[in-house]
Amino acid sequence: AYSEDWSPGNNYFLFDLGGGNTNGYRMYYISSQDKIKVKIEDDYLEVNANILTDSTWHHFALNYDQQKLRFIIDGKERASLTRTEATNYDSGDRLFLGCESTGTACNSNYFEGIMDEFKVWNYSRNLAHTRRGMHLPSSGDEGGLLAYLDFNDVDGSTAPDLSSNNVDATVAGATNRTSQAP
Repeated sequence: AYSEDWSPGNNYFLFDLGGGNTNGYRMYYISSQDKIKVKIEDDYLEVNANILTDSTWHHFALNYDQQKLRFIIDGKERASLTRTEATNYDSGDRLFLGCESTGTACNSNYFEGIMDEFKVWNYSRNLAHTRRGMHLPSSGDEGGLLAYLDFNDVDGSTAPDLSSNNVDATVAGATNRTSQAP
């Protein structure tokens, strides 16, 4: 994801799955703290947002291997915590990109930037896999790929899933554009 404005005065969400409920998953920016936070159920990771002030593309990845939750930015682990509990992901939860959700609709904190190549895997990709794949598009049929959104064919507020799972995402304020991501 890339944002032209990680500045104070704006709070926004990159993604929200589960509408902030107990079993929710979300990544968001809090301007009053100048932090990017990740919430996985009841656990939180955060990094200082000052690493994102250079107006270039940045790659974000979350990795959970049932021992450790890792927040990776540009191929470097920036924060982690020990977590051994299984996640309680509800496959019925809707994925929202670019906004905070109520669980059924976008309601606030709209992302002010450009996002490209959003992927969800059903297994833990190690740091080497993350680094190798962060600049490569997917074909959509890779084993373990649960969702793949490339944002090249957004229809209104829906980004179609290019994996075989049809997990289309609701996107706030999306427009089609040719990717400029590295």
